[in-house]
Amino acid sequence: MKKLSILTSFIIVLCLMFSMTASANSEISVLIDGTAVIFDVPPQIINDRTMVPMRAIFEQLGATVTWDDATKTATGTTTDTTVSVTINSTAITINGEIKTMDVAPQIVDGRTLVPARFISEAFGCSIEWDGETRTVFITTAVPEDEKPTFEYYTDATIPFPKYDSVTGSALIDTYSDGTANVMMYEYTDDSDMELYFEVLTAEGWQFYGTEYDDEFSSLSYYYTKDFDLITISREYEFNEVWVTYVLPE
Repeated sequence: MKKLSILTSFIIVLCLMFSMTASANSEISVLIDGTAVIFDVPPQIINDRTMVPMRAIFEQLGATVTWDDATKTATGTTTDTTVSVTINSTAITINGEIKTMDVAPQIVDGRTLVPARFISEAFGCSIEWDGETRTVFITTAVPEDEKPTFEYYTDATIPFPKYDSVTGSALIDTYSDGTANVMMYEYTDDSDMELYFEVLTAEGWQFYGTEYDDEFSSLSYYYTKDFDLITISREYEFNEVWVTYVLPE
């Protein structure tokens, strides 16, 4: 009788563990440009990485999906980007260039799960994780044909909020060739950029979008106000922040 009681308790504990795991995974939300994505299989944390259903995330990022059953390879294609991943392989091919992910795609409940960060960044999106709300925020890149045309602005009489006066970061250099004027600052941590964004918002600037440049390892943020535009780029390779003040033509 005692053995039966122990076995029953053990089974109950296992059920609770599985229930808690399923509940935790189902609580993960994914938002693309502020819109929640609905999945038929919930996102899951696998090897400390957020995994999402492949077809759903590809299509939500505007990609057409094809599947090669012989090689177990999925390919997502947009007008300017082609991304391929293979089940149980950490290799990811982006426009013909092979890179390595730290977790391989795998099949769960009949769906191919892929790492949200690698797939999003492969399509030029920025991605953030909020651990408290267990939410993935994905911001798509602004298409080239939808961007306004700007020329660099060098007239200091316009009261743009200066990055160094807001954050206290030291000015490294100013680059100017008559058409471009970029202020470069030493990067400390994300709180500097967040503080500057808060000041821009408080002064009436509107967030326009982000763009990731894989070649230069930079993430750019755009803010507009009337006909003015500010670009703030984080150059990861050089540990710098570049701030450019521009006006439309």
